[in-house]
Parts: sequence; structure tokens; C-alpha cells
Amino acid sequence: MSYSSDLKQQLAEKEVKKKCCRRALLYGMLAVRGTQAEGKVSLTLEKESVAPLAAELCRTVGKEVSVTSVASRFPRSIVTFSSPAACAYLAAGEMTLPPDGAACPQCLSHFLRGVFLAAGRMSDYKKLYRLEFSAKERTEALYALLASEATPPRQTERRGEKLLYYKTNSEICDFMAGIGAETAAFELINDSIEAGYRNAANRRANCETRNIERSVEASMRFVHTYRRLVEADKLSLLSEDLQETARLRAENPTASLALLGARHSPPITKSGMNHRLEKILRLAEDILKR
Repeated sequence: MSYSSDLKQQLAEKEVKKKCCRRALLYGMLAVRGTQAEGKVSLTLEKESVAPLAAELCRTVGKEVSVTSVASRFPRSIVTFSSPAACAYLAAGEMTLPPDGAACPQCLSHFLRGVFLAAGRMSDYKKLYRLEFSAKERTEALYALLASEATPPRQTERRGEKLLYYKTNSEICDFMAGIGAETAAFELINDSIEAGYRNAANRRANCETRNIERSVEASMRFVHTYRRLVEADKLSLLSEDLQETARLRAENPTASLALLGARHSPPITKSGMNHRLEKILRLAEDILKR
């Protein structure tokens, strides 16, 4: 089972107690996947995770509910039932809560959950952040609903079909939390936190690596200059304290400036050591030109 199907299974198993919320959940599915003909409404849904829930919900609003399997690459079932109210809703082409009947503050959340169950797909967040909706001819209506109730989704087209999608952790997390998918929302939050720690650790490691590389390059450059002074028999042109500093660095090319400063006689600070090395390089440049 894919991550998306597993998530839908979890949502389908969540208990919905209020009658108005159960109705809103069904109408969310109808709004994006419902068709009607000859007084009957049909829903084509994922066989294992969503169709059983839809059939159960249909029995609360209609009669003569039937479920038939469809042979396809992905298991699908067609849920068919008779309901004049549902037929009228589909004929109006609305992307809203059912107009007749009471609605509570949680109904919209369940309506959007129905939209996701019927027309949504979420990629495994460990591989890719992507939540998309395939609403076919009702894409524009769904876009207007999502834009008014959540973050406006992005739009694209694949194989001639228009799709709506979210592609950031925060956008997907907000939507999942909004439809009651708390587990998925918490997983996305944790993944975002872990990614932040990983990125910070990588930045520190990269910074330390660059610092080490610069330190090694500077040390090798100094050792090369020191050897040229020795080969040219011009090291003695430096003062005695600078000669000692030069020998310490040449003999300990990988030692830190702090350690070199501590070995100096008398000891000097890290900044003092750095200042002397820079001074030696400047003087060596002039000496070697003579």
C-alpha cells in the first residue's frame, strides 16, 4: 500500500459522530468525483480505503446503495445510490457544503477531508513534498474553495489533465491539520525540525571544512616561503623573534595558531602569532626580490 493509500485508510477509519459532519464528508467526495444519471449518483473511489466509507455514508442519505468493482491498474469501486438531494447538488455544480440541512463549525473540515479522500494524493514526505488534487472539470471550483479556505494551491497540467498541488512542508502540514489528519501533520512537523537540524549540522560541517582548507592552504604557503628563504640563505635577514616564529610554523605545519603561540618563547597569543606570520610573509616577499 502506498503512503497516500495508507493515509486515506487512517482517515477513513476515523470516527465521525455528528450527522452533519458525516454528510459534509460525503458531499466533499461528491463535489469532486460524483456523477449523476437517471436519478442515481455514482462515485468512483479507491476500493480498499475510501469506497467502503463512502458506501456507509451513502446509506445515511440515500437508498439502493450498491458497490461494484472496476478492473483497472489501481483497484477501484463504483458506489451508486439514489438521492434526489445529491442529484440536485451535482446538477448545480457547487463546490460548497450541502445547501440543505444544518452545518456545524467542523463540517467544512470534513468536507475538505472528503475532497482529499476522493480526489487527493499525497507523496511520501520522506521522498517528496507534494499534495495534489485531480478534480477534472471541477478544478476551477476546487481552486476557488482552497484559495478561500486555505493557502491557494499551485496549478499544473499532466497528460492534458489540470492538477492543483501544494509543494512545501508548511502548506501540506496546514492542510492535513485542517482535515483532521493529525498524525500526518505531526510527521511533517517532525520532519521539518529534523531537516532544520540536519541543515544546521551540514552548514557547520561545511564551514569547518572550509576553515580547515583555508588554514592548510595558508600553512603550506608559509612553509613554501620559509624554504625559499632557507635555500636563498636569507632567513637571517629576519629578526630573531621572527626567525623563531618562522621555524615553529615550518616544523609544525598542522598545529593551530594557539598551540604555536603557546610553544613560543616567550609565549604569545593566537592573534599575536597570526600577526607575526603575516609580517614574515610581507618581509619575505621583499627579501626574496633582492
